[in-house]
Amino acid sequence: MEEMRIDMATPQQAPIPSEYEMLSDLYLTLWEQLDLVCGDAKWFDIRPPEASDLAAEARRRMEEIRRRAPDPKVMATVREDYQRTLNLVQSARKAPRAPSPELAAFKDYLRDEGLRYGDTADEE
Repeated sequence: MEEMRIDMATPQQAPIPSEYEMLSDLYLTLWEQLDLVCGDAKWFDIRPPEASDLAAEARRRMEEIRRRAPDPKVMATVREDYQRTLNLVQSARKAPRAPSPELAAFKDYLRDEGLRYGDTADEE
């Protein structure tokens, strides 16, 4: 009789509240970057943040998340969203125009993810 071998996957640890907070902060920073290049940053009380400051903040937050290495599936999505934001910001700076429906939808997605991770951190 042939022996059956079952490989057990290493169980993933559920993210802890601080990881959810980091993810929330990153997504809201990415959202702010798109909000700024779309010309929608008028809601800031005093003045909108500088684009370079937001880019540096997003890089710093991304590096912090990479060091903590959350769930690989989450990390893959985060990397894709980060890169997509960078590409959209760069193309918007090169050729400023009215935001496309795709850009507006992605901006809403970033905001919603930031708020969702923030809510999850608060519940933990």
